[in-house]
Amino acid sequence: FQEVSETPNNIIANLTDFMLDPYGYADAEYIDFIKNNPVDKLIDLDADYQELSEEIKNGTRIWKEEIDYAITELFKDMQDENLQNKLLENQKTWDAFAKDEFAFDEELIYSNQLGGHEVDLGLSTRYMLLCRNRALHIKYLHFMLECGISDRDKTDYLSLKFKNA
Repeated sequence: FQEVSETPNNIIANLTDFMLDPYGYADAEYIDFIKNNPVDKLIDLDADYQELSEEIKNGTRIWKEEIDYAITELFKDMQDENLQNKLLENQKTWDAFAKDEFAFDEELIYSNQLGGHEVDLGLSTRYMLLCRNRALHIKYLHFMLECGISDRDKTDYLSLKFKNA
């Protein structure tokens, strides 16, 4: 466990690292692995303009699968059924929030005729990234739990495995 010595200004400056390690538990190796995770490599956000929409849809599908996979893997180490049920309920709430937020943004933008192809791509990308961040956060919580399992080597951590690797 690493002591958190970040000030709010440092946290904001290092937002990506903070989002990957919000509780100061991970080491540089973990952060580097997650920054370079195998799923991001499957999604070509540098695709040609015509293909980008399909890449983003594919990325959203993949990251949603990773959320489900991360929960399934976490439950292998989280034996408390009450906590499992809380996470499942929390996931339903998160999913509804993400969909509602996306729908609100879309409605506000289009009701004011602010849309267009780039806005469509931006909305879709934002939703995909919400799913990505959710999957990685669940994996992070699992990583923290696995750090406390004394007989498990880091190379065997379930939290470092991806369904779509």
